Amino acid sequence: MTEPPPSDAVAPRFRTGWLLQRAYRHARRDFIAGLAPTRLEPLHFGVLLTLTHAQPLSQTELAQRNNSDRTAMVRALDDLERLGCVVRRQSARDRRSNDVTITPAGREAFAAAQTASVAVTDRLFGVLSPQERRQLDALLTKVIDHIEDRPDSWLGAERPGPHDPEPDVANEGQAEPWIPAEGTRPRPPREEPAWP
Repeated sequence: MTEPPPSDAVAPRFRTGWLLQRAYRHARRDFIAGLAPTRLEPLHFGVLLTLTHAQPLSQTELAQRNNSDRTAMVRALDDLERLGCVVRRQSARDRRSNDVTITPAGREAFAAAQTASVAVTDRLFGVLSPQERRQLDALLTKVIDHIEDRPDSWLGAERPGPHDPEPDVANEGQAEPWIPAEGTRPRPPREEPAWP
């Protein structure tokens, strides 16, 4: 892997996206490592977090709320069911779908994962003052809200599967633009982006 250039070597119009992508890679790596003792992965964490706030939910609703494709969601739910963290039952609302609920073991696993998540977050963002962290949160929320409100947003739409080609976007060749889509199984390695 080649070393990325210093941020001041990246053209200004690409710098923000480039910095977000680098921060994403560090955050994702640290989050995966932090979750390892809990036997959970990022998408598992997202599913359990969602179910602690609303349940039962269908698999489709969980995929939409976690901004995930259906294939990755099914794998995540298979894993969580094996771990005893969730239960899937035929929906009383729609017999063609399954409702998913969190179990007491799932609540325990989520509590442990949440502790790990807080530790990773504090380690990653500890360099920022509380005011800077609130500002970063506000700015990222503003960007995300803008993206998700657009008619061409992926939110709620069927996403490409983990091995489908991604759409042509401004940061083509960069890391995946959504965290949970990696699912619970490793993807084939991708080439690192060519640095400008």
